[in-house]
Amino acid sequence: MGANIRAIRSAKGRLNIAETLAGKELLVTGVTGFLGKVWLAELLTHIPEIGHVHILIRPSSKASALERFEHAAERSPAFRPLRDAQGKHFETFLRERVSVVSGDISKSMCGLKSATVTRLSKRIDAVVHFAGLTDFDPDPRLAMHINVFGALNLADLTTKLKHAKFLHCSTCFVAGNVSGNIRENFEPGISPNGSSFDPLKETAAAMATMEEVDAEFKRPQSKDAKIARLNAIRERAHALGWANIYTYTKGLAEHSLATRPLTKTTVRPSVVECSRRFPFAGWNEGINTSGPLIWFLSGALGSFPCRPNNHFDVVPVD
Repeated sequence: MGANIRAIRSAKGRLNIAETLAGKELLVTGVTGFLGKVWLAELLTHIPEIGHVHILIRPSSKASALERFEHAAERSPAFRPLRDAQGKHFETFLRERVSVVSGDISKSMCGLKSATVTRLSKRIDAVVHFAGLTDFDPDPRLAMHINVFGALNLADLTTKLKHAKFLHCSTCFVAGNVSGNIRENFEPGISPNGSSFDPLKETAAAMATMEEVDAEFKRPQSKDAKIARLNAIRERAHALGWANIYTYTKGLAEHSLATRPLTKTTVRPSVVECSRRFPFAGWNEGINTSGPLIWFLSGALGSFPCRPNNHFDVVPVD
């Protein structure tokens, strides 16, 4: 299995993205998040030749999937260049190129009805998966449902979409607690510390562990129960060489996806941060890694002590 997983060292010739995507139809997740919003807005701004983009969005308790997208498209700075370029034709432009699919990646087949899957199966050329929980130590049950089961459910959906390819956005920190130059070679079933494990069995064991923890508390939603679940799953992560629940669940997703029969590409950025140019230089959303550092450095602190060979490894969101 591992023989077919490799890193691309160099490309022969220049990749013409506009030509590659012209007329193609994509199914994209995570477009209400930081990275997904910028990716979609930049795609529509620079490659209007795209055939169609179907965006999978989970409705919230206060807004439908369509309303969530409309709110982002109308108000987010990520869509400002597209809004400015299209002017009064902005809404028409979106309707012609974007459709909202209401679903939930934590559910089987992403919660889509069979008729919807059949309709998409005739149209989708590629599935682009950005959706994920990026907190380092979130509620582990939520992280498992979104980062692990979400990726697997979307992969299973992709296998129903005839010839669709699958692009999975992971993180370089799935490499775990290691130092030095880390090769991109990926061996399914081998954890960062070299332990052999079955990712599907590990996932099931993690879920069982949380059930056992919950049974010790009268109120599983209490703060003490949440902390106990966090500690129990963090211990499992450390035992395999992952630093926290985020990298553990993203790692489990990668290893588990290796068991699925589909054409797949995995991208592993480091810390996704403020933009270089799109939608404008320096745009960020929420509190990311660099935010607190800049806040400290702009105040009385003035400097940040560290080794001179340390790298602040970030990737601009655009």
